[in-house]
Amino acid sequence: MKGKPRGKTTPWKLSLVEKKEKALRMRKAGNTYRVIGEELGCTEQRVWQIVNGELKRINAQCSELAEGMLRLELERLDSLWKETYDTAMGGGDKAIPAASVCLKILERRAKMLGIDAPEKIAPTDPSGKQEFGKGVSNEDLEAFIRKERAKEESKKVKEEAKASKVKEKDGSFSRN
Repeated sequence: MKGKPRGKTTPWKLSLVEKKEKALRMRKAGNTYRVIGEELGCTEQRVWQIVNGELKRINAQCSELAEGMLRLELERLDSLWKETYDTAMGGGDKAIPAASVCLKILERRAKMLGIDAPEKIAPTDPSGKQEFGKGVSNEDLEAFIRKERAKEESKKVKEEAKASKVKEKDGSFSRN
């Protein structure tokens, strides 16, 4: 028999799997490709190929799992839809709650499939009333910041004054 041994559990294949796992662990721990290569008896380029190949394999597995979970969740939503749609369309006392459930199912399905457009979240000025950057100059922002800092400083001074009065009262009270 020429070439590499065949079979999934041959010593050669097992040592290759162990090398791949060790290379990935070492890279995850922050080792350079050179250090890993010295440890495993490989070139830096071969270590890079091993690590990159393993990361691709892991990512592919994760993608497959995610696709499987998406399919499963969509099937669950389909089952719920089948159970509630007829009730929602049938009228009667249960129609409104069933229609509400149907709408929630549609919303969830759209969110899972990325059908809905993302909502725009615009930052606002410090007052929260106007979209940031529209009509607010740097000078206005700096003035607002100075004003807020002054409020904080004033609050701190009042608290310190109050604390010193309490200490004075405690001190005069304990002397008597």
